[in-house]
Parts: sequence; structure tokens; C-alpha cells
Amino acid sequence: KKKTPHTYDLIEKKDDDDDDSEKKQRAAVEAVSRIEKLIECIQSGTVEDVEKACASFRDQSECRTARDAKGRGCMHLVAQRKDAAAVDICKHLVEKVKCDVEMKDEDGATAVLIAASRANYLVLEYLLVRANADALVTSKYEMNAWHYLATWDGGKEHAHKTKDVLMSKSGRKEQEVRKLLETKANDKNTGSPFLFAVRCGSHEVAKLLSNELNEEKKGAHHKETLASGVGAAVLATASGCMETLRFVLEECKVDANQRAEGGMSALHVLASHPKWAGMDKEDSKMREKAIDILIKNGADANAQDKDGMKAIHTAAACKREDMVEHLLSHTEKDAGLKEGDEWNAQAVMRRVEELIMKIRREHSGQAECNSEQESPHISIEGHTISPKKKLSEKEMKEAGQYKRLGDEAFVAGKYQDALDAYTKSLKTDEWNAKVWANMSACNAKLKDYLKARKDAVTARSLDPTYLKAWYREGKAAREMNDFEGAAVAFFEGLRLDESNADLKNAFEEAVSEGRRVFMQQEKSTNKK
Repeated sequence: KKKTPHTYDLIEKKDDDDDDSEKKQRAAVEAVSRIEKLIECIQSGTVEDVEKACASFRDQSECRTARDAKGRGCMHLVAQRKDAAAVDICKHLVEKVKCDVEMKDEDGATAVLIAASRANYLVLEYLLVRANADALVTSKYEMNAWHYLATWDGGKEHAHKTKDVLMSKSGRKEQEVRKLLETKANDKNTGSPFLFAVRCGSHEVAKLLSNELNEEKKGAHHKETLASGVGAAVLATASGCMETLRFVLEECKVDANQRAEGGMSALHVLASHPKWAGMDKEDSKMREKAIDILIKNGADANAQDKDGMKAIHTAAACKREDMVEHLLSHTEKDAGLKEGDEWNAQAVMRRVEELIMKIRREHSGQAECNSEQESPHISIEGHTISPKKKLSEKEMKEAGQYKRLGDEAFVAGKYQDALDAYTKSLKTDEWNAKVWANMSACNAKLKDYLKARKDAVTARSLDPTYLKAWYREGKAAREMNDFEGAAVAFFEGLRLDESNADLKNAFEEAVSEGRRVFMQQEKSTNKK
């Protein structure tokens, strides 16, 4: 018969378990602290600092497997350093700690690729010559060392020295390294290293790569395009870099009338791209110079996209009146204008504004008063909103409490509970745009994108200045594959805040994806 443990024995055992748990927690905290210190030393410390940080680990394998929040190990971090200590730190990590030079980060990049991206030719030479690192390595998108060098937008000297190291320090692989210049990445928006350098606005690297390719391809690479058909002229414009644009047009003699998906020319891209959206006088001067470069090199200001829009219309849609003014002398009057009709920047802006409002009504179901009824209620996306009234203190408190409950549930990941709480809040205060926007976020999390879109439309109809509502409408529309509707929503948000990075990126992605789908549909139709 088993002896029943005494109560005191159980308490003592529990205390021992608690002590073990606390020791493990302390050990875990100390381990994290050691890793953070090691990372800090590798990024900005001396060789002695790194040696001391490594010595703090009982097991050196912990140094070899240490990673930062982005999945980068010790070799990735030292490959980013360009000071005198970088090579010595690299040598210590490789020869003493035995770090793996082929370790990959979350993007599949090794230290060689990171060093190339920073034009860090000294560390790169050590990795290739002393550590026998693989010069032919590629990331998970098949981007090679030349692709990574293409992201470098610094000085010419570092770019050329990095190129020389890749060409001359790769041992028996030098010819294979040269062939990588022509290799396209798997990512449809990257293409060859030359096109990627143009897209990144890295004009010095673009020149360098072009010169290397000219020896074998005799300029044929200038006519290359991405899988989507986008060429160097459009990519250079989208980069926002004047020097890159001038280089591809004047030195590479790339056709200034190349088209992107949906029929957009380089001028259309210039008129709408967020990278040309600055509000200062200097930004305006840069836009005018870019227009002049494109026109001088043969760009047709009367070219129309698939919707019949010229670059001047696109500039007007983006509220860039300075560009509209500058394009007037290069653009023919709109068809359908009668004699005596105005043809100036204000008139163009006004006509395009009317068109945009029409598109908004068609795609977004803007709130309208129900003209068929005499009821003072309004209907927005199926939601019948009662006339606005002044809430009592009790009603405001009740609505606020339910909103807070919804916020807490949302943060906890309980989206249905949050939805229920927001619904109760709206029963008291139907005119709270923020709660409607939060309802949209909940429905999006629950993957009911139709409801998410309707709630967002309601929110921005109640408060047209609420950026988050426009953003959520666009996100929901995109999930429904309505890319045009998404672009319109993001664009309307940008009109309120042209510097908003999230809206800029979302607008650009929606336009790009929409044009891609359109082109695929066109190809399918043509095949039939």
C-alpha cells in the first residue's frame, strides 16, 4: 500500500519546482542578454569587444547559431560593416568561433550576398579568398551577388571595387560569376541584375553592369524587360532617380515610349508614382526636369493608357498641378472640347476631378440619401443610419464602454467578440466612424471581405477625412480582387495625406496587380 505524501512534503516539492522554474527563466534571460551583447559588439564594437562577447558563452556553438530578429547570424552582421575592424572581426568569427559562412537569413542570403549589397569589398574579398565562401550562391528568389550589388546606391569607387573582387577573387568560378550578370531572378519584379539596378535607382551600378554586358551582348540587354513586359525606361522613372532616368534614355538609348502593364508610359508613371510626390519647390523642379528629359528623348505626351488617359490626366488625378501646367504645351487638347472651351491646368484638374468622383460613385457605393422615401434616414452600403442626434452623457458612456470592450477583444485576437461589442456600441452611436472602421477590421480578420468593405465605406462616408477607413476599404477590395476599386480607395486616402507610406505602397501594389490581371485576361482573350 502506497504511503500518502504528507502535506508538508507536497509544499516542499512545489517550492523546489518553483525554484527550478525561476532558475530556467533567469538562464533564458541571461542567454538572450549574451546574444544581444554579441550582436551589438559585432555591429559596432572593436575586435576585442567581439572576442570578449564570444568568450561569455560556455558553448561556442551558441555564438554560431545566434541570430537577430531578422534571422541574420554573426556573419551577416559583420558583412554589413565597412570600417577597418570589419575584416578582423570576420576573421575571428570564421577562424576562432568557426561560424558558417554559408548560413542563410530569412531571405536565403549569405554573408557574401550581404557584403555585395553594401559594396563591402574588403569583407567580400576575405570571404571569397580566405573563407572559401561560394560566390555563386543565390537567395530564395534566385537573386545572385550582382542582384545584391544592384541595390547599392552609394559611391562609384566602392561599386567598382566590389565588381573587381567578384570578377577576380572567385577562383575557378570567375567565368560562372560573369555569366550571373545575365541571370534573371525568379521574382517577376526583379529580372536581370541590370534591370534591378535600374529599378532601384542605383545609377552607378547600372552603368557598371551595362559596361560589362556591352562586351558580350552589344547593348541587347537595354531592350530586356521584366516578365510583365516592363522595360528600363519605365523602371528608371519608377525609381525616382533622375540620374538613372537620364542614363537609360541618353546613354543606353532605351525607347522612352515603352509601356508598362495597362498601357502606362514612362510619363504616366512619372505623373503618378509616389516617389515623385514631394511637395517642396525643389520637388516640383525635379518633376519638371524629368518631364523635359523624357520629352527630349522622344516620349509622347499624347500617349494614352488602356483607359484613354494621357499623362496630363494622370497628373491631374494625383493633384500635381505643376506637372499638369508643364505638360500643357506638349499635349493636344482633349477630344470633344468645343471651340472656346478652356485648356489650362485648372480646367484639366476640374474635368479629371469630375471623372474621379464618377468612378468613386461607381466603385465605392458612396452614401446617398434615399430620394424615393421621405424618411430622414440615410442608407450607406445597406446600413440604415438614423438622423444624427446629440447623445446624452449616459449614451456616450455606454457607447464608449462597448467600444473599449471591442478594442480589448480585438487585441486579444477574439474577433467575433470584438464584432459583437462594436455592434452594441453602434446601437447607441451609429455615427462613430472609428467604430465602423473597427468593424471592418474585425470582418477582414474573419475573412468576410464583403462586410469589411461595406463597413469601411460606411466609416469613410461618415467621415471622409478618416484615412484608416479609406485604407481598410482598399484592403478589403483587394482581397475581393477588385484592384481598380482598391486603387481608387487608396488614391482617395493619398489625396488627404500624400506622404502616407502605407497608402503609397498599397496604391502602387493595387495598380500593379490590377494591370497584371488585366494583361493576363487580354492574353487569354487573344488566344481564344
